[in-house]
Amino acid sequence: MLSPMSQSQIELPPMSDTQKTIRFGIAGLGGFSAAIRDLLMRCEAEPESGYGDVKVALTAACDPKLSTFDEAAATYRDHGAALFDSYEKMLAQADIDAVWLPVPIDLHRPFAEMAFAAGKAVMTEKPITGCVDDVDAMIAARDASGLSGGVAYQLIGELATTLVKRRLLDGAIGKIKRASVHVCWPRDDRYYGRSDWAGAMQCRGSWVLDGPAANAMSHFLHQSLFLLGESDRAAAVPMVIEAEQYRTRPIENNDTIAMRVQFKNDVMLTGLFTHACASTQGPVIEIEGTTGRYHWSNSEGGRMVSNDGTLIEEWPHRENINGRKRMVFSFAQSLISPELESAQAWTTFEAARSQVLVINGACEATPIYDVPASAYQINESGVREIDGIVDVFHQCARDHQLLHESGTYPWTKPAGRKDLQGYAHFNGPVGV
Repeated sequence: MLSPMSQSQIELPPMSDTQKTIRFGIAGLGGFSAAIRDLLMRCEAEPESGYGDVKVALTAACDPKLSTFDEAAATYRDHGAALFDSYEKMLAQADIDAVWLPVPIDLHRPFAEMAFAAGKAVMTEKPITGCVDDVDAMIAARDASGLSGGVAYQLIGELATTLVKRRLLDGAIGKIKRASVHVCWPRDDRYYGRSDWAGAMQCRGSWVLDGPAANAMSHFLHQSLFLLGESDRAAAVPMVIEAEQYRTRPIENNDTIAMRVQFKNDVMLTGLFTHACASTQGPVIEIEGTTGRYHWSNSEGGRMVSNDGTLIEEWPHRENINGRKRMVFSFAQSLISPELESAQAWTTFEAARSQVLVINGACEATPIYDVPASAYQINESGVREIDGIVDVFHQCARDHQLLHESGTYPWTKPAGRKDLQGYAHFNGPVGV
């Protein structure tokens, strides 16, 4: 059994006598911005252990409809933060070092480009964008500014993620052969009515590709890609994807997707994601190596065992807020000491690109097929459930099969295939 790794074994930023404060501004007062506001306020009140030379402050926010958010605006004013009625004004007038973007997907690229041009670092919510073209434009804008740009995937900041990644890189379960991730999260009519881009391919002329693997469950697709990456910060880069896409709803995009992604060295990831289910199952991630395996679930945490069943190490589930705080402080640290690469507990634009590449490839590999009405049920909340989908997903993840390969549903179609080597332009979904 390997000796447990602790936070003291992770390279952390050096302490200094002079503390620096990184000042954040938030774009938008509605939706998920309240969670970001509360997170930054908590970081301001409770400095993170291990990042003692950095403080965080929430000093500004903006929204073009300030008058519709009286309660939220009052919270900011009570905190002493400045409020602006436009993003441009906040960038030009606020005392901030970085912006956080809990805004619609189609605004990620233009808002990030404006921030970098104004000399502000950027943390955006997931997914980074809807297409690789926009990701690459954001990378170029970041590089031109010389500042940091990150994506706030929930699990990356957790200490366990850093430890598991290092164990995998050190060969704790041998050479990685294959992995799987499957998630069943029911979503009702209200979810699909939450915005003008819910379930859509495009919004205001930009690709958003809103679907389970692209948005709500993107944390777990990205986590799988990240753990399979070949260095501390990198996510695995897909080479080929096979995909099946289905929908039970009158939407543009899928609500159910199955994929098999191939990487170099014959490593393979099977991913299954659906909103067309009646109960929540997962997320579950499994990684198989030549000498052992790693299992993680949202409810239990992670566990690594050898092929004979001997426990190598385990990481119990912890409150995610601690990981989010660690992400904030490590990102803030990068603005002061960008050379401290190993201490950064946040997702780079390059690592986030892999998830977008997978989604773009799936869209180009296969059309989206409508599930026959006879094959699913609709409850009083509008949740649609494909008959037996939870059990079928479990079986497919176990056997590394796609839905059609399981032979369960006569309405499924063989997977389409897309070569992703050198992929740098999204051509649009098949049939659209």
